[in-house]
Amino acid sequence: MANKRKAQDGGNRRAADIDTLQQQEDDLVASLFGVPSAGKRIKTSAAASKTSRTSGKAARRSEGIEQEDGEEEEDSDDPWTGLEHVDNGQLFSIDGGMASEESDNEELEDLSEIDYEAESDEGEDQEDDGEDEQAEETETTTRRPTTKRITTARKKAAWTDTDDAQLVVALAGANARAADGSFVGTKRLRKLRQHADETEVSGLEYEARLRKIFEKLHPRPSWASRSRKGDVDYSTVIPPASTDALLLSELLSRDSGLVARVTGATKVRARLSPDGLEMERLRNANESQGRDDDAAVESIGFHPTSNANILMSATRNRKVRLFQIDGKANPLLHTIHLPDLTLQTALFHPLGTTAFFSGARPFFYTHDFITGTTTRSLPWRGSVDGAYDGSEAEHDLSFARFQPLHGTGNLLAIGGKRGTVHLLDWGNSANSTSGTTGRGSLVGSLRMNAPLVGMAWDPSDSSGGNRLVTLSKEGRAHVWDVRNMRCEAVRVDMGLYSPKGLEVSPTSVLPGDADAGTGSSHAWLVGSNSGIVSVYDDKFALVGSSTTAADTSGKRSTIVEAPSFTSRETMSARKTVDNLTTAITTMKFNHDGQICAVASRNKKDALKMLHTSTLRVFPNWPTSGTPLHHVTAVDFSRGGEYAAMGNSKGRVLLYEVKHYAS
Repeated sequence: MANKRKAQDGGNRRAADIDTLQQQEDDLVASLFGVPSAGKRIKTSAAASKTSRTSGKAARRSEGIEQEDGEEEEDSDDPWTGLEHVDNGQLFSIDGGMASEESDNEELEDLSEIDYEAESDEGEDQEDDGEDEQAEETETTTRRPTTKRITTARKKAAWTDTDDAQLVVALAGANARAADGSFVGTKRLRKLRQHADETEVSGLEYEARLRKIFEKLHPRPSWASRSRKGDVDYSTVIPPASTDALLLSELLSRDSGLVARVTGATKVRARLSPDGLEMERLRNANESQGRDDDAAVESIGFHPTSNANILMSATRNRKVRLFQIDGKANPLLHTIHLPDLTLQTALFHPLGTTAFFSGARPFFYTHDFITGTTTRSLPWRGSVDGAYDGSEAEHDLSFARFQPLHGTGNLLAIGGKRGTVHLLDWGNSANSTSGTTGRGSLVGSLRMNAPLVGMAWDPSDSSGGNRLVTLSKEGRAHVWDVRNMRCEAVRVDMGLYSPKGLEVSPTSVLPGDADAGTGSSHAWLVGSNSGIVSVYDDKFALVGSSTTAADTSGKRSTIVEAPSFTSRETMSARKTVDNLTTAITTMKFNHDGQICAVASRNKKDALKMLHTSTLRVFPNWPTSGTPLHHVTAVDFSRGGEYAAMGNSKGRVLLYEVKHYAS
C-alpha cells in the first residue's frame, strides 16, 4: 500500500510539473503570437457552442463543447494546447502574423477546430446544461470571416473552344468540300457569303453567320426574350414605375407613326430605283401549317386593308388558310375546308368583309368574316333567264374580278364560255351580316366574238370604276360601260400574238410625253403564250369618238353582244418584255404600281420583277439561287413591305421589300 501511495504521489507531482510547464508554454505562446491560452480558448469555445446550439445541435462540430463553471480552472490545466502538431524546433519560427484581420480569423478558426477534437469526449456530458449559462452565451461570440458574393452582369459561355478561332471554313472554290472529299451539300455554303469574292471565313465567323440565319428562320419566342433590347444586367430590377417610360421610349424611337396606320395615310417615299431591288427572305408565310399538309398553292392574296397584314392562301387539297403576317412567326389564324370544290381562285372583297372561292365547278363559295359563316351558291347556268340548254351551262367559275371601290363596288365579273362575262350583284352580300352572304343575283352578261383570255376594271378617274376591259383570244380589247351595259370601244393590236392574261397598274406609273403634251398613264400589261409581255398606256382603254357604241340601255336582263364596228381602232404596245420563254400565268402589281411580278408556272424559277416606270427588269433579283420552284401565285401586301410567292410544292415564300419596309 505504501509503495502504491508513493507511486501515486510521484505521478501527481509529475503531472503537476507537466501542468506547470504547459501553463508557462501557453503564456509564452500567447505573449508572442496573440493566441489565447488553452483555458481561455476552451471558455470561448464553450460559450460559442452554447450560442450555436440555439440554432441547432449540428453547429457543435465547428465551435467546441460547453463546460461547467466549476470546471473552468480544471479545464485551464488541460495539457492540450492545440499546438502539439508543431515540432519544438519550429515553434518560434511560425509567423502567425498580425498583418491582416482575415489571417487572424482563419488561424482562430483552425485552432477552434483543433480544440474541438481535443475536448469532444468531455463535451458530450454537458450538452443539456444551457439554462444556467444563458448570460454567458450573450457575452462571448465567435467571429467568423465574411464571404464576398460575386455577381456578373452577363452570363458567360460555360466552355469556349479555342480551336474555333484557328479553324478556316471554305465557303466556295475548290477547297469547299465535305468530310469525305466530295462536293455534296457544299453549294449551300455559298449562301453564307457576304460578297461574291469571299471564299473563306474563320470558325467563329462561320458560327456567327449560321446563328444569324437560324434566328432569322426560327426567331426567339417572346417568353424567352428580354423586356428591353440590348445587354441588361441580370441583377438589375426595373421598378413598375419606369415601365411606362420604357414603352414610351420605344414608341418614340419608331418612325412609322400611329396616325398613318389609323387614318390610312401613306408615307411619302422616294421613287424606286430600277438599278436593283433589295429583298430579304423571311420565314415562309405558311410555315405554321406544318409540312404534313402541304399541297400546291393555287391562289394567294393579302387583305385589302392596310392595317391588317393577313394573307389568304388556297391550295389544291381544297383548303383555304388565313395567316397573320409579321415576318417572324406568321401564325395560322383560320382554316376553311371546302371538300366539294377544286379551288383555283380565292379573292378578298375590296371592303375586306367577305371572300370569294371558286374553281372548275358550276358553283362558288363565299365566307363572311363578320359572322364566320361559309355559304355555297346554287348551281347556275350562267344565263339571266335560264333559257340555255346544257351546252351553255358554265362549269368553270374560276376567272373572277371584283369591281373597285371607287365605282359602286357592288359587281363581280366572272368569265365564262365563248367570250361571255357574267355580272353578279355583290352589293347586298358584301355588306350583309346575315346568313345569305354570297347569294347575289346575276344581273347581266357581256359577250365578245372570241374566247375570253383576260379582263380588268379600268382604275382611271374618268371611268368612275364602271368601265370593264375584256381581252379576246384574237387580241381585241373591248371596253364596256357596266352602268349602261354597252360596249364603248374595240381596239386591236395586229402584232399581238396568242395573248394570255390582262393586268393594269393601280396608279399612273408610265411617264408622259412632253412633246405630245400627254401626262402619265396607267400601265396595261398583256401576257402571251410565248412568254412575251406587251405594255400599253391608257389608250388601251380609251373611249374613242370614231366608234358608234351599241345602245342596250334598259336591257339588263339580256346578254349584250359586242357590236361589229365597221372601223376598228388599232393600238401598239409601248414596249415588249421578253425575259420569259413560257406562257405567262401570273401578273401582279404592288400597291403603288412601281413593281410588277411576271411569272410562268410551266418552268422552274420563271419569275421576273419589272420596274414599270422604265419598263426594265430588275437585274439583281431573283438570282439563280432563289428557291422559287414553279411559281403559281404572287401578291404584295397593301403597304408593299411584303412580297409572297406560292409554288407547286405548297410553300408560300415570303420576302421583305426593303424600299417599303424602311
